[in-house]
Amino acid sequence: MFSTLRTRFGIPGVISVIALVFAMFGGAYAASNSSGGHAVASKAKKAKTGQRGPRGPKGATGPEGPQGPAGLAGPAGPQGAKGDPGTPGSPGSAGTSVTSTELSIGDENCENGGSEFTSASGTTYACSGGEGPEGPAGADGSPWAVGGLPAGQTEMGTWALGTALTKNEALYEPISFTVPLAAGKKAKVHYVTPSGQENGSPATVCLGTASEPTAPAGNLCVYASVQIGMTYGINLGSTRAGVTLGFSAEEVTGGASARGTWAVTAPTS
Repeated sequence: MFSTLRTRFGIPGVISVIALVFAMFGGAYAASNSSGGHAVASKAKKAKTGQRGPRGPKGATGPEGPQGPAGLAGPAGPQGAKGDPGTPGSPGSAGTSVTSTELSIGDENCENGGSEFTSASGTTYACSGGEGPEGPAGADGSPWAVGGLPAGQTEMGTWALGTALTKNEALYEPISFTVPLAAGKKAKVHYVTPSGQENGSPATVCLGTASEPTAPAGNLCVYASVQIGMTYGINLGSTRAGVTLGFSAEEVTGGASARGTWAVTAPTS
């Protein structure tokens, strides 16, 4: 066989074939030894380690770590849609005007009758005065004649007015004497506010009050017990039968009103 190989391949070729054969057998042997050694080592390691025991209890939580740096600010979101402005509300109801009601004699608020005024600010009353004392008899022993109030004699009454809903609106209040003054006679008119003022100063002629009206001879004293939302202006002319007072409404809510009493004493000359 060797002679056949030598004849076919020559001396160098034979040597090469022999070397190839040894190399193949040597690699197989080495691989066999290597595999057996690994198995032995694994068995030894398994015998040394033994079986895994049960899991131990959970350890204590470690301290919280330091806070990390703040992240970068995110981009601004898109602007939201504009809200619905809503529909306008309906107009409010009209305000309440001042109303007046006549009170009969014997009313619990006005014994002698009068008027009741109701507004948004409340209810007020203008009561008629009671019957005055009987005056002195005339020269012939008869009561006063309608022809004229005797000189130096006094008569009195009540007055009231309202309402005004517009600023600077004019209001008028007539005062009629029960018994007119004598023919050709008239009285000087004075208006006294609830605080006792006449034309911005303390009254010096009419020294009575709304509850006790008085007047010197030849004077008509008008006393206000209530004056709301209006200013006294002037009298529109005094006559033997009475006088008409003029007022101006201020800018108020709920109207304006005033009331009081009056007294007139006939001139003595």
